[in-house]
Amino acid sequence: MDPLPADAAGIDPVSTLTRRGMAKFVQDDVDGSIADFDLVITTAPRMEPYMWQRGLSLYYAERFVEGAEQFRKDVKVNPNDTEEAIWACLCDARDPSIGFTGAGKCILMFVWAISMTSCFFNRGTVVEDWRGRPAVHASRVRLVRG
Repeated sequence: MDPLPADAAGIDPVSTLTRRGMAKFVQDDVDGSIADFDLVITTAPRMEPYMWQRGLSLYYAERFVEGAEQFRKDVKVNPNDTEEAIWACLCDARDPSIGFTGAGKCILMFVWAISMTSCFFNRGTVVEDWRGRPAVHASRVRLVRG
């Protein structure tokens, strides 16, 4: 396979297309941004799960099913980034086949998961677990006061 013209010139086409897609989004050319992000995936399929920008564009294009799928792909490769999980739930809420009631379950599960994993180290302050009970494992609790 011949290199792309951008490759031959020493330009990273993935970065170029991603930046261009982001610029189009800011300029309210949502469909143009989706086209650029789709080109990123065509050019470098390995980038597909990392294209959270595409998820935002799909949301604003009211393509909620595709947006939720894109955000969930990102969450699979980057589970510590909670923003994409929230966007997936927002896509579900706007999807008429799921709606806010159905998405509410997703949001509740997300809040529960965050409350179970959020932690700060105990540095001599009073700590409680997520249910307000005295903490047993001080390294896995959230700071309540102190």
